Amino acid sequence: MSLRLRVRYQVRSIARFLFSFSVPSFLTGNTARLTVSTVALFLLVGYVSKISHLSTSGYEIAVLEKKVAVLSDESVKLNAEVASYQSIASIQKRLQGASMVPVKNINYIKTSATVVAER
Repeated sequence: MSLRLRVRYQVRSIARFLFSFSVPSFLTGNTARLTVSTVALFLLVGYVSKISHLSTSGYEIAVLEKKVAVLSDESVKLNAEVASYQSIASIQKRLQGASMVPVKNINYIKTSATVVAER
């Protein structure tokens, strides 16, 4: 038997099998169709609601990330401003307008007792 005849025989036997294959009647009835349609509808509704929730969450995350970036920039600016106010030059400049005078003589008190307060 030639290769050509073998292939033709195999193709015919596969075709016979496919044409003779029958689906059970409980899978082709109205109840099965209704069940499959209901399950497909529930899956579709669930999929649409999940995608809607995910897209809404993604939008909210993007908005919150923008707010975090703005607040981070503001925090950096405020930290720089605090550092400038804490500098010695800034403190001395602000003290000049406060009507304060510098201390000339500092007297330290020496105590021999180690106890500061007693009951």
